[in-house]
Amino acid sequence: MESPRWQVIAPSLYEWERSALDFVRAHLPNHDPYRAWSNFEFQTGDGAIYEVDLLVLTKVGFWLVEIKSWPGTIKGDMATWTRTHAGKSVSEDNPVLLANRKAKALASLLRNQSATRSVRVPWVEALVYLSHDEVKCELLGPAQNRVLLTDRGTQGEGKPERKGIAWALMMREGPGIEAHAGHVIDSRVAKALSRAIEQAGIRPSQRSRRVGDYVLGELLGEGPGYQERLAKHASFENVFCRVRQYTVAQADSEEERQRRKRAAAREFQIIQSLNHPNILPVLDYKEHELGPALLFRYLDPNSVRFDHYLATNCHKLTTEQRLDMLRQVADAIRYAHRKRVIHRALGPQSILVNDAESKTPSLQVYNWQVGVRDTSTTSGRVTNVEDLVEAQSFVYMS
Repeated sequence: MESPRWQVIAPSLYEWERSALDFVRAHLPNHDPYRAWSNFEFQTGDGAIYEVDLLVLTKVGFWLVEIKSWPGTIKGDMATWTRTHAGKSVSEDNPVLLANRKAKALASLLRNQSATRSVRVPWVEALVYLSHDEVKCELLGPAQNRVLLTDRGTQGEGKPERKGIAWALMMREGPGIEAHAGHVIDSRVAKALSRAIEQAGIRPSQRSRRVGDYVLGELLGEGPGYQERLAKHASFENVFCRVRQYTVAQADSEEERQRRKRAAAREFQIIQSLNHPNILPVLDYKEHELGPALLFRYLDPNSVRFDHYLATNCHKLTTEQRLDMLRQVADAIRYAHRKRVIHRALGPQSILVNDAESKTPSLQVYNWQVGVRDTSTTSGRVTNVEDLVEAQSFVYMS
C-alpha cells in the first residue's frame, strides 16, 4: 500500500515497530476501501488521551492494532500475561484489554463527527500483533483471542502456512474474530471515515506533554475518569513521579466535571495528611488544561502492581516474605485508620511493589480516590464509591 492510503501520522522511533508496520503495509492492496494510519494519538470527549500504533480499514473490518515486539515465551489468561525471556519473567495486564478500550473510545469519537452522519461507522475491532521473530505464544483458550503472530510461509492458493496478522486483517480469520463483520465497508464508507479521522483531530504523539516540571511518558493505568502515567523530571535525570490526571476537560456534563474535580481534591487531601513508608506519598496537586493532576513520589520507576508481582513470583515466596508483605500492608492500613482514613478499595491492584527483584521488596498502598476521612464517631452513609472503582477490584471496607 502506498501513500496517501497509508498515512504515517508520525514516524516510528523504533526499528522493531517499523519492521512490523512494513510487514502489514506490504500485504495491503493499494485501492479502495483499504486505508491505514500509523503512530498517532487521539483525545476522547472527556479528555483521556490514547496512543495508537496502527489503524487499518479493509473490506472485512476496521482494525486497531497494538504492536508488541516481545521475544521469549508468553503465557497467561484473559486478565494477566507473563512473558519470560533470558531467565527473567515480567507480568502485566493483557494488552488486548487496553486495545479494546482504545477501539471503543475511537469508534465513539468517529461517530460524533459530521463526516459520518450519512454512513454507518463500522465497529473498531482490537487486535494485538506479537511481531518478534522469536516469540513463543503459549496462550490458551480465551486468552489467545485477538492475538496474532506474523504470517509464515505459503501453501496452495496463496494461503500462509501460519495464518497471522495479515490474514486476520484481510480475511477475518483468527482466534476470537467473528467470521462476519455485520457491516459493509466500501469506497463511500472509506472516504467518510478518512474525513472523520481528520475532523477528530488525530495527531502525532505529544512526547513533550508536561504537568508542572514533569514530562509525561507511558500510560501506567487508568480507571473511570482518570489516567496514570510515568513522568520524568524535565531537568534532572533519574527523578520520576507517577501522575494521575483526572480527565475533566470535556466531560459529558458540568455535574460530571465537578464530580471528578472533587475526587481529585479528596484524594490529595487524604494522602497529603498521611506520612507512612508503606503509603505512596503525594508530592503536589496541579491544575491542568485536561483536568487536575496528582503527582506521586516514585522512588522506583520499575515498581510493579502487586497482582502482577504475585503472578510472577507467588510460587517463589517464602513464608517469611509473605508474612512481611502482609505486615507492611497491615501497618499502612492501621496507620491510616488511626488517622481516621478509610481506603474503601483495597486490593492487589491498589498496592505497588518497589525493588521487586530483591529478597525484601517494599509495598506501598495507593488508589485512595474513593477513600474517606471519618469525621464522626458514628458511621455515615457511603456514596459514590462504585463509579470510581475499577471493575476488577474487589471492593470492601478497609
